[in-house]
Amino acid sequence: VWNTPEFKDATLNPGLVLTINKAPPIVILVQPSDSADTTVVEAFFAAACPTVWTAGVQFPSGAVTTSNITGDLMRTPYSIGYARTSEGAKNGLNELQIQNAAGAYQLAARVNITNTVAALSSQFPASYSSSFAAVQSLNMGGTNVHPLTVVDYLYIPLDMSTSGERGPLIQAMAKYTGTVDGQNILSGLGVTAFGASSTVAALVSTAAATM
Repeated sequence: VWNTPEFKDATLNPGLVLTINKAPPIVILVQPSDSADTTVVEAFFAAACPTVWTAGVQFPSGAVTTSNITGDLMRTPYSIGYARTSEGAKNGLNELQIQNAAGAYQLAARVNITNTVAALSSQFPASYSSSFAAVQSLNMGGTNVHPLTVVDYLYIPLDMSTSGERGPLIQAMAKYTGTVDGQNILSGLGVTAFGASSTVAALVSTAAATM
């Protein structure tokens, strides 16, 4: 229930002020198990709470699965769920602060993209041609670095020389994503762009130039 003592625990939720004086049930709304958002949330729980969110752990049995998460959150009193920041903001939903690996509570609206890129790029291998499997964007630490950071990326063959006309077109598209105009387009799609002068954009441009 919403007035459970754990919510009022100053250690668990410092600064939280609850205005609910009764005990309505918490309605947990989740997206389908095969959705990208559910995959991300479960991966974050596993990274941030490995002793609690172990293999086989699932959402509570009373959780309601919905394919219209934002609509159902708006219609259902005392509900809680998860959605992409752009979707929640577009529908006027309130956002919870989430604790990152450094112990700071973060809102997506206060994310510092420079610090986020720094936390991400510090994990990059020495060469763009090396494996990026160890790079982890979830549960990062840092000032104004959100722990639920998801990075959209492209999988492109390293050698496009035998791809005919497609090769130069894909190379041009990859290069464009690292330019100011390319980053501006990304910003208009409801995601936060890394910026054309960032380490990530520089890596994309270098890799694209050698395809």
